[in-house]
Amino acid sequence: MQIKKIHISNFGKLHEMQMDFSEGLNVINGENGWGKSTLAAFLKAMLYGMDVTTKRSLLENERRRYKPWQGGTYGGSMEFEANGKSYRMERFFGTKEREDKFALYDLATGLPSTDYSEHLGEELFHIDRAAWERTCYLGQLNLGVAVNDSLNARLTHVEEESGDMQNYEQAVRLLEDRMKYFRKTGNRGQIAKLRDDQRAVREDQMILMNRMKELENERTAHIEQKRQEQFAHEKTEQLEKTGRKLQERNIQKNEQEQYLQLKQRADATEAVLQKANVALAQYETVPADETLLDLLRSQIYELRTTIEKREAAAQQKERSEASVRSQQEVLEECQELVAGRKQGLAGAFGTAAAGAVFVLLSKTVANAEIFSSEKASMLAGAATLVFGALLIIGSFLKALRETGKWGKQGRELHKVKVALENYEEQAEQDAEVYEELDQTMKELRHRLTETFQTSEDATPEELEACWQQERKRSQEYQQLKAECESRRNASRDAKEICQSYLNDHPKAAEPLPEMEFISQEELERRLQQNREAEKAIQQKTGRIESRIRMLEEETVRLPELEEQDAALTAQIEDAVRTCDRLEQTLGFLETAKNQLLSRYLDRLKEGTEDYLSELVPEWEPSVAMDVNLKMKVQQEGSLRDTECFSTGWQDLFRLAERFALVDAICDADQPTVVLDDPFVNLDPKKYKNARKILEKLGEKRQLIYFSCRE
Repeated sequence: MQIKKIHISNFGKLHEMQMDFSEGLNVINGENGWGKSTLAAFLKAMLYGMDVTTKRSLLENERRRYKPWQGGTYGGSMEFEANGKSYRMERFFGTKEREDKFALYDLATGLPSTDYSEHLGEELFHIDRAAWERTCYLGQLNLGVAVNDSLNARLTHVEEESGDMQNYEQAVRLLEDRMKYFRKTGNRGQIAKLRDDQRAVREDQMILMNRMKELENERTAHIEQKRQEQFAHEKTEQLEKTGRKLQERNIQKNEQEQYLQLKQRADATEAVLQKANVALAQYETVPADETLLDLLRSQIYELRTTIEKREAAAQQKERSEASVRSQQEVLEECQELVAGRKQGLAGAFGTAAAGAVFVLLSKTVANAEIFSSEKASMLAGAATLVFGALLIIGSFLKALRETGKWGKQGRELHKVKVALENYEEQAEQDAEVYEELDQTMKELRHRLTETFQTSEDATPEELEACWQQERKRSQEYQQLKAECESRRNASRDAKEICQSYLNDHPKAAEPLPEMEFISQEELERRLQQNREAEKAIQQKTGRIESRIRMLEEETVRLPELEEQDAALTAQIEDAVRTCDRLEQTLGFLETAKNQLLSRYLDRLKEGTEDYLSELVPEWEPSVAMDVNLKMKVQQEGSLRDTECFSTGWQDLFRLAERFALVDAICDADQPTVVLDDPFVNLDPKKYKNARKILEKLGEKRQLIYFSCRE
């Protein structure tokens, strides 16, 4: 590989710089501060890109260190030859790796090429950035040699076992990757992660164990809270029961009071009934009812009428008898006149008298009510009266005629006699009627006096007074009877109401239960207070139950965590065993590698001694070197570490070792060697010898040497 040309757009202090390179040794002289180290860093960045780091130090962070001073585009281009072809590569850098840009072009065609990628240095030299820095990049303060896998691989590529060493490198890389993956120590790696996981699991276990203790405490508190809740509930139930009893007692009291009122009312009606019964019992005999009284009154009226009729009949009889006696006297006088030649006039008067007697008799017969029927009596009386009147009139007229005609007196006298004879017959009939009236009057009087308990001689007025008294007594009796009936009905209704109420409220007649005196207001206050306390207890119980559920949900993972802990313990043990096996395998490989590398140490040792002889011709050096390329120098009969010598001699030892190492690794790929003034600590004589070595190395490969010396 050979670098032909570079162009720097912007890189640190360098700006728009172009430089050509030739084969062999290319010496670039410049004063201190010119930018030689920056140019060397640009070449490294073109081959391997910017080092990936997050360090903020400018010395350790190339991306920040070489950020363009002028700003603008960050990077440039490089033309090179490799494997018989010419290429132009462009790299531009951003503030972060993902912002970097890479492009490769075939100079023969001018087209983009895919022969190489952004890992150009590794693909060309077959060593990584660190191995190239330890061999082909010689800085002022970086001449030491440290072995890495890539460098070991390149060292072993010298001989035929390169394939085996490539396999070794790959195997070591895989094993170390696995070792890095596991890492028995430190805070990185799978084992650390597993331990962290186990630590986290055990922390979770500890937390959950504490949660278990909290859960047990909460359960104990829950039991106590439930006991308090039960006690409060029982107290509430007791108060509610007392309230119900008090309510029932009040209801029973109201029912009892209502029942007592009804019973008092029933007793009162019963007492009134008893008084009415006592008053009714004062009547020894039952007074006549209205019908009987009406009958009695009609009988009294009938008696009075009968008495009046009897008296009227007696009076009429007396009057009739007087009239008859008078007529008889007149008749006798008429008879005498008739006998004394006054027959006509006497006959006339006799006829008139007969007519008058007949009239009187007719009136008497009519007043005596001989006929059973009033109508018949009236008709008979009327007929008699009419007949009497006609007779009187006829007799009067006849008497007048007879008066004037004495011849008629005889005939009228005869009529008077006939009338008197008829009167006597009527008188007998009237006597029968009179007797019937007496009998009727006696019967009526007997019935009335027997009813009214009076004498047989009681008058209708006295009987009327008795009737009035009996009527009043009957009214009082009926009133008392009706009142008794009403009181009896009222008492019965009151008793029925009382019994019906008692049937509906059987406890109304029972005595009130004995209770501690407490007002309804006080009971409600206590009940409300206890309900609030019970509600507060229930709320607290609910919070405890929620806490218990939460803790149970958390602690349910405890067996799982225990399983995870056991599994992680097994994984850690397995990982440790795996790591032990990996270490053992690496040890075996390292032993094998060292055995293999030991065969090449002689060549590196000889090369180092040869370069030391060229640098210091007057000295015959003798060095020793281990597989890690740590060098010791023979001095005064003993091997001494290079750190025992001065800085100039240490640089001399490192340069000889570097030159020998470049010879060892660059025979095949011939990478470009960049030297950033590594000879600053050499004296002029050793510097001159070092320049000769560079010229000799330039015969085989391209060297770019930056120096401040001419």
